[in-house]
Amino acid sequence: LRNSFEFIDISIRTAFFYQTPQIYQWRNVINTIKSFSPNSKIICGGGAFSLLPQQIMDSIKEIDVGVTGRGEEAFSELINKSPSEVRGIVYRDGKGVHFTPPREEVDLESLPIPKREWPDLDLSQYDTLNLQTRRGCPFKCRHCANKYFEGEKVKCRSVPFVHKEIDYLNSLGIRKIFFTDNVFNYPLEYSLEII
Repeated sequence: LRNSFEFIDISIRTAFFYQTPQIYQWRNVINTIKSFSPNSKIICGGGAFSLLPQQIMDSIKEIDVGVTGRGEEAFSELINKSPSEVRGIVYRDGKGVHFTPPREEVDLESLPIPKREWPDLDLSQYDTLNLQTRRGCPFKCRHCANKYFEGEKVKCRSVPFVHKEIDYLNSLGIRKIFFTDNVFNYPLEYSLEII
């Protein structure tokens, strides 16, 4: 499998100050990947990357491209387009680090239900899988960075669409669902409809 991957995507989710030892851990992970597959393009995204894209690109030179914000659409576009043609991207070339314009908000209904069946994944090992019904949080808690990741306006998936994903998880034998929403009980009426 050496050198067989065109792209390797890494999510840097944990928000940290880039001076801390955690940046060295991420650099070690990426260097290990590069030693295994030196011709692969390293694409980073995730919450922490979205908060500190310039600092992380400056600190970890092995990152070729970064996705800021929601990456569902941006990542799939990167497979077929130059980074300079994709919105919401940070990329490196011989002249430095460049930012493309931010993306528009993603329409949650346009995203497919995430595939949970993979040839090398034994779902019988899991009794719980995750599901997200909405994005955004209107509360302005000082300790929380979620408003930067998902915005302050709550955007909900339609109840029938959420129920369709629940039915899909149920068909896979999953009997417990972990809702990954920032605040599951807001708005309360929507949460009650989901239940």
